[in-house]
Amino acid sequence: MRTSILVYVSGHGFGHATRVMEVLKALSSCIHCHIRTLAPEWLFRMSLPASLSWDIHPLRTDVGVVQEDSLHVSPSATLQAYREFSRNVSLLVGQEAEFARRSGTALIFADIPPLAFEVAERSGMPGIAFSNFSWDWIYEAYIQDRLQDKDILRQIRSSYSKAALCLRLPFHGDLSVFPKIVDIPLVARKSRKHRAETLKTLDMDGGRPWILLSFGGIGFSGLALAELSHLREYGFIATDYEFPSGNGVKVIPNSFLREKGLRYEDLVAACDVVITKPGYGIVSECVANRTRMLYTSRGLFPEYDVLVKGLQGVIPSLHIPLQAFLRGDFGDYLEKLMAEPISAKDMPADGAAFAARILEDSLREQGFSLETGNRT
Repeated sequence: MRTSILVYVSGHGFGHATRVMEVLKALSSCIHCHIRTLAPEWLFRMSLPASLSWDIHPLRTDVGVVQEDSLHVSPSATLQAYREFSRNVSLLVGQEAEFARRSGTALIFADIPPLAFEVAERSGMPGIAFSNFSWDWIYEAYIQDRLQDKDILRQIRSSYSKAALCLRLPFHGDLSVFPKIVDIPLVARKSRKHRAETLKTLDMDGGRPWILLSFGGIGFSGLALAELSHLREYGFIATDYEFPSGNGVKVIPNSFLREKGLRYEDLVAACDVVITKPGYGIVSECVANRTRMLYTSRGLFPEYDVLVKGLQGVIPSLHIPLQAFLRGDFGDYLEKLMAEPISAKDMPADGAAFAARILEDSLREQGFSLETGNRT
């Protein structure tokens, strides 16, 4: 018999899901995880070990941000989508609270849907938040003087105030809405493969620098890929989830990665530079795997400034203006970035184990044995 926890994960991009999975992987095998998210199931199956007991139910847990692609945000569409979503939240909370009681769930863990903490209060169990930002902090930049939308912030903040605890990650924004905060180290996927091994498995020429094109779960199609063929001194790589084959890019199918026992973080570690838009997931993986980053702006998203500031002095990073990025005009930027040495000092990245211990301690405080799964 296993103790159950209910896990709510924002479906906005892949970063929320990937860092939550690192925490779940560190939990005791006596814990069963009921996962609620719109992040794709294949991402979880690709990353979670066979020793972990879990199931997944597709559920829209929040709105996140409405985007045309990974670089273009629509504030007005985001606020409208939130209003539409919130109309049925009360019903959804009731259904989820009933499931929590029926399934014997003991704890709610969330990154970072507000409804999770409504479910926690309704079902009478602790709700633990886990994030480097909150949606009220993001939306506040969209609302500004829009008085008609101020109630959105009040609703979200009311829900977050019901959390028992917030585990605050590095590179964070204002999370003061949570009544209790504990800072934890970086949570990131770190490769366990030697770079040479990954290069050989993927038939990547080890004699030249490799550049990973990475745009998360939202994707991007506006890049002039044909221009990359002129940069013959570099090799460019991406997964088939984000890019079509050809146009000077070596595209690796996700199915091939799984077949060869490789994960996305192995690509990050094997490459010399990642070209991306800054999001917590890819920033944390570049930091953990000590990979340089060339980044461009990502529209109105307050997390961007925090992440860019946090990168300084940690790994070599460089901003490329959006128009140069869209043209694929990477040559001078890559040359400058490759000339920068990588610091020998690592940033601690054991936050997953830290967070898992806090979740397990909460279960023990409620009288659950992690050896038997039973309540003592």
